[in-house]
Amino acid sequence: MAEPDVPNSLPEDFRNFYQQFHADSLYQIEHIQWPLSGMPDRAIQEGESFAFTKDNWKMQRPVLASSGYRSQFTMLTEDLVVEEIINPSDGTGLLRRFLKDGEQWTLIYYQGVRKLQ
Repeated sequence: MAEPDVPNSLPEDFRNFYQQFHADSLYQIEHIQWPLSGMPDRAIQEGESFAFTKDNWKMQRPVLASSGYRSQFTMLTEDLVVEEIINPSDGTGLLRRFLKDGEQWTLIYYQGVRKLQ
């Protein structure tokens, strides 16, 4: 399996977490804050309350450069990383937020594929 491309500018513990998160489905489930706040794919209106559960969650796979999508990471604080996964050809993408709580990183927000502004 190809590994996702994570910038070296991000903390090493986050890069290791990110690799494991996409390689191991059990690890992924254990590192998500349930119920997971967010928006489903193709949601039009923001502000509506929505939460993913283990039952409706689709496992996340790495974004590979060959897919046409690109990941852009922003480190908002030393404990909060935002990732935008964007398809430049049509302006669609998704958003994920990861938080470090103690020693562990966790996915805390997921906004499914939609037109990004």
